Amino acid sequence: MSLSLSRSALLAAALTLTLAACDKKEEAGLPAGETAPAAAQGAGGQNWAETITVTDKGGIAIGNPDAPVKLIEYASFTCPHCREFKEQGLPTLLRDYVGTGKVHYEFRSFLLNGIDIGPSMLVLCQPAAAGWKLTEALFSTQMQWVQGYQTISEADQAKLQAMPADQAIVAIADAGGLDDFARLRGIPAAKFQQCLTDQASLNKLQANVQEAVSKYKLSGTPTFVINDETVPDTYTWAALEPKLKAAVQ
Repeated sequence: MSLSLSRSALLAAALTLTLAACDKKEEAGLPAGETAPAAAQGAGGQNWAETITVTDKGGIAIGNPDAPVKLIEYASFTCPHCREFKEQGLPTLLRDYVGTGKVHYEFRSFLLNGIDIGPSMLVLCQPAAAGWKLTEALFSTQMQWVQGYQTISEADQAKLQAMPADQAIVAIADAGGLDDFARLRGIPAAKFQQCLTDQASLNKLQANVQEAVSKYKLSGTPTFVINDETVPDTYTWAALEPKLKAAVQ
């Protein structure tokens, strides 16, 4: 799929769930829903995994801002391999690397398709800690809420794609049941509408797409960047951890 920055181009592909665009990766690791281990503590007894902020890129950053290693993850909310990374690697990443102050981790949402726009904008308009909690919920329940889009009829898809872009973002989210997902997590309808119609949030997400493709040469998700250098051919925690260890040393 072409990685255009226009809203119309993103929405034109909104109901095409080309989840294989994540690229086929290895599959192994923790079962879905396993509880994350307690984070280790850094110097002075501080658990840096409890320090959560929103970055100027609209990402969610966790950890010591002065950590010697900066890790960026570009991920799509509809990408199953991104979900697998969260299940397999995130508990250890937060406990052994971020919590101890060695690594500063930033999650950036990448729009692989139009369906990614709704959850990405919903996360972006929350305070940092709430946005991260919502991010975790979206990935842990990904298989459930993505199914809502797979049952939309071709006729309804055509109607949604014919809408003006600003209306279509909310309508597509509603059609997939994202409004119910948000309501069950304490986000009222008015807030949901506000989040998904915020042009500034959409601009940030589109800018992230542009930077990821032009600067970091992103071709699939997840993509990892260590100290401003893209890590090639690395899509799983098993592949990423040795490179993190080398960077930390």
